[in-house]
Amino acid sequence: GFLTSSSQQLARTFEQIITAVTELAATKTGALVVIEKRVALGEYIETGVQIDAGVTAELLKTIFQPDTPLHDMAVIVRGDRVAAARVQLPLAEAGSIDGVELGSRHRAAIGITTGSDAICLVVSEETGTISLAQSGKLTRNITESQLRKHLTSTMDEMVPIVEWFWRSPKKNKS
Repeated sequence: GFLTSSSQQLARTFEQIITAVTELAATKTGALVVIEKRVALGEYIETGVQIDAGVTAELLKTIFQPDTPLHDMAVIVRGDRVAAARVQLPLAEAGSIDGVELGSRHRAAIGITTGSDAICLVVSEETGTISLAQSGKLTRNITESQLRKHLTSTMDEMVPIVEWFWRSPKKNKS
């Protein structure tokens, strides 16, 4: 039924994101991916470059290649779409975790997840590690399987959202 198809769609979307961040981490390519949940991030999406394309690992990896116009700042994923790239996020105050200074990507991940229910994934270009931020808390150096487990566990909260996006009439593009 409808619910199953949207769960499967979301699972596919998550797999594309996991593949992208894992491969970006392997090449120490910095990345910042925000997964929108119930709290709409439209005000941030508007600050970036609108993309509105299906989520694929290839697209995400291409966006974050250095020297491309879009690689800086964040990508926001809404449902199964890349909503926007080069999105400016609010930065949390400078600080450190376990004595390691937080770079701007990690501060942005904490900032956006402090004021929303979004999940934010960060790939560090210094260390090639993946971090996950949620509710203003940053978990550093997570493995691919931990990431998959975490995203899968949030799927129940997201299925109704995806259905809502699919049911809403598409705006006419002028």
